[in-house]
Amino acid sequence: MGHEEVIRRMTEESRRAEFRGAESIKLNSQGHTIRAIWNRIHWAPETETYHEFIVGLLKQSLGRNWKAEQDKLPAHRQHVIMKWIVAWHALAMANKPANHRTGERFSAAPTGETQELIALAHDVYRLQLVRKLPPKLGSGLRWL
Repeated sequence: MGHEEVIRRMTEESRRAEFRGAESIKLNSQGHTIRAIWNRIHWAPETETYHEFIVGLLKQSLGRNWKAEQDKLPAHRQHVIMKWIVAWHALAMANKPANHRTGERFSAAPTGETQELIALAHDVYRLQLVRKLPPKLGSGLRWL
C-alpha cells in the first residue's frame, strides 16, 4: 500500500472516528500497525500489543533527555516512572520463552509496578487523543 492509499484510508477512518469519540485512527498494512494520534503518525509491527504501544508512547512523551537523566542516577534516586519502566522490561525478560522469536507474542502476569505503568501510559494516551497533554509533560510527571 502506497503513502497516498494510507493517507486516504486514514482520512476515511478519521471521518468515522468523529462519530465514535476519542480513539486513535488505526490501520494495519503490510505487517505494520499505523496509528494517527494528535499530529503524529506511529508505525509499529503488527505484533506489537496495545500495552507495548502505550508504554512506548509514554516513553516518547517523556523524551530522550528525561531518560538520559534517569539513566545517570543510581536506582534508588530514579523517578518512580523510571522504576516502573525498569520493572516492565524485567518482567518481559523473565517471562520470555526460551524459544521466543522476534515478533511472537507472549504474556506475563503483571506486577503492581507494571500495572501502575500501564495505567499511567493509558492516561497519557487518552490525553493525547483529545489533545489535552500538558506541554511540559516530563517536568510535570517528575513531581508525581
